[in-house]
Amino acid sequence: MLQLSTKRYVYFDEEGSITQIGNSFKEDSNYIKVDYDEVANLITGKEVVSNYVVIFDNLTKAHKLMHRFVEDEHRFDINDQIYQIPNTFSSRPDITITQDVKNSCWKIKLDEAISDNLQKGKLVYKSQLGFSITDKNDPHVLHQFISINTADLAKNVLKFKFSSDLELDANAISIYTIKRFEEYYHEVLL
Repeated sequence: MLQLSTKRYVYFDEEGSITQIGNSFKEDSNYIKVDYDEVANLITGKEVVSNYVVIFDNLTKAHKLMHRFVEDEHRFDINDQIYQIPNTFSSRPDITITQDVKNSCWKIKLDEAISDNLQKGKLVYKSQLGFSITDKNDPHVLHQFISINTADLAKNVLKFKFSSDLELDANAISIYTIKRFEEYYHEVLL
């Protein structure tokens, strides 16, 4: 009995636009593997390929195929725009910002799995990330703003010197950011 593969490869460019759908694997390309049912209407021409895009899902930490014009999953939340990074450890934070009091510096580290996927090209994420060092629980009093490129963060732990003595006091500051990842952690090393 002949058995056909029910999996398909959806290839996409850096912006997430679909470049090809096929049943064979090509190296050195951005792709996701999906069930045939997910792309059957695209293959047969019942739906327009340009109406779909491949995006990175912060919850699953993987790429997924999505209709370009469906906005139900992406609702605006002001708490994500002015997000206070917690001091409580989560099991696997996507980004850890370490307040290294002993060495008077900030260290910013990306989760290993996300870093590996960025470096291998399996994940495309070109955003600048910004971190506001502020008075405790007050995003209006800024002491330092750190801006980083995600590609640089994928390669290294980034370090930044403290800009004031206030940053030496772990209880005097908070860190705010625009929430682009699911889990953050503000670690303090004394």
